[in-house]
Amino acid sequence: MGDRRCGADEAFTILVRLSQDTNRKLRDVAEALVARADGSETSGG
Repeated sequence: MGDRRCGADEAFTILVRLSQDTNRKLRDVAEALVARADGSETSGG
């Protein structure tokens, strides 16, 4: 929401689309985005 400056509904739609496009669980996509945002991203994900 911070990067895209959008509301919660639009952000969730983006997460769902990214999850489907990358064939990853929504939870994993969201976790990776949060880790990137707070600087704790790991290369194992």
